[in-house]
Amino acid sequence: MRTLIALALIICAGPALADESWILFHGAGDSVSMHGDVREIGRARARLGKDPGHVLWFTRGGKEYVVRDAKALAPVDEPIRRMEELGRKQSILGRHQSTLGARQSALGDQQGVLGERLGTLGSQRARAGGPHARAIDEEMQQLQSEIEALGTAQQELGAAQEKLGREQGRLGKEQEKISHELDASIARLEDSAISSGIAQKL
Repeated sequence: MRTLIALALIICAGPALADESWILFHGAGDSVSMHGDVREIGRARARLGKDPGHVLWFTRGGKEYVVRDAKALAPVDEPIRRMEELGRKQSILGRHQSTLGARQSALGDQQGVLGERLGTLGSQRARAGGPHARAIDEEMQQLQSEIEALGTAQQELGAAQEKLGREQGRLGKEQEKISHELDASIARLEDSAISSGIAQKL
């Protein structure tokens, strides 16, 4: 899933041991990807500095490590890019959902106004007769037509929202899949970096 906590952040949800976390600093502003408690970002920055560049910080068995080797980090760049792209798409869909919701709310307000007017006319119609009654009937029929048209528009907006919701669900599943893949890639990277000595113990 993608969230914003005073920085561009991707949190991955794959399995990991309770005492193990990882944070990949992208080297571009405050943008990071991570698995673990967001408070670990402060812990990592305390060790690496405010702007550590493109590095991987992680914990294993209570120990902290950092990988700075660009070649070693390269395999995880593509899933990160895919996660960011999916996050952008989710953001766009969310804005569309918000717009449709506002339009539905406005239509509901219009229906409420027309419904109140229809109720007032109904009360007047009960006491009216002759030409005045016919005029009220005509206005009531017009109002009914307008209310039905608003109802149809709301149904169309509802269908559009449902379509957006399905797409958001699809993107969410894809994000979850990539998140698990990324966690697995990071775990392999950590194993390789520790065994090869690329990982620097802090």
